[in-house]
Amino acid sequence: MDTDKYRSTSVPIDVTVTSDRETVASRGEYTPAGDGFVLTFSIGDGKYEITHGESDTVLSVGGLLSYMISFAAAGAVTVASLFGDMTLEVEPISRRVEKTGDTIVVSLCYALTIGGTRTERDVTVTARAI
Repeated sequence: MDTDKYRSTSVPIDVTVTSDRETVASRGEYTPAGDGFVLTFSIGDGKYEITHGESDTVLSVGGLLSYMISFAAAGAVTVASLFGDMTLEVEPISRRVEKTGDTIVVSLCYALTIGGTRTERDVTVTARAI
């Protein structure tokens, strides 16, 4: 039996999420994927996944609010909530990914437009292998 076929390639990670609103620590997993990687982690009831590849970085969130933001191009995003769905415009401003040793830093900057009001957000996710 080929035991490598069934061996997990995921690595446990410590995660720190820093935004313009707060800094939160969590634990999760790093998984290599094609030309990039996937980071998965939870904060409270929210499940987060960052899928990074050469041509795009995608932030997916599931929980009380569920949505997916692609940093490849601007567009409409549907946010699902307990109170129904709402649509907002997302404009990716920048994405920067740095890998050094056992650490990955993903910095995402984007603008949200809701009801004609534009707000910029900066989020940095730092993942370190445990």
